[in-house]
Amino acid sequence: MSSSDTFELDTTDDIPESLEENTSEIGTEVGIDTHTDFELETELQVQDAVDSLPQIEGLNPQAWQALDAAGRMEALQNAENCMAEIQGRPAVEVVSEEMDSTTFGGYNGQHISLNSGHLDSDMPVEEFVDTIVHEGRHAYQDHAVQNPGFVTDTALVNEWASNMMPGNCILLNLLKPMLGIMPTVLPMP
Repeated sequence: MSSSDTFELDTTDDIPESLEENTSEIGTEVGIDTHTDFELETELQVQDAVDSLPQIEGLNPQAWQALDAAGRMEALQNAENCMAEIQGRPAVEVVSEEMDSTTFGGYNGQHISLNSGHLDSDMPVEEFVDTIVHEGRHAYQDHAVQNPGFVTDTALVNEWASNMMPGNCILLNLLKPMLGIMPTVLPMP
């Protein structure tokens, strides 16, 4: 992804010590491969997004160019609402904030932030939709961590919970430049 993102939880008190204790083990009891089920569910979500997002007024390039910042924010909130419905999670508010010019947006556990400096620019709508989808995936992961059983692949949800703990993304950020990915910009407390 070409954009940097911000991800932090406001609190870690709500993350269960072990999600395995709070999650049904029906998948292992009947031999269901929960990882394969999750991959299939993700593929279906992607297809739903490919079909649904172009239907949102304001997200085609010609309409986007005619919108002011408020109209663009409305279209992007509609994109987040659509993605949340597809993912089966509550939608989060999309807000604009001042950010470094190299940062496109972020998710802080409560809302998706977009770079206000980019909203009035000639930046293509696809960059904004990509940011909404990317940050919305963080909202999906957060929802899965906060709601054991929402995603049945417990090992994956435990990995997400671990990655959300303060400081755990820093090592990954050190590796990102070697992979050609921009590091995440974490706000200072």
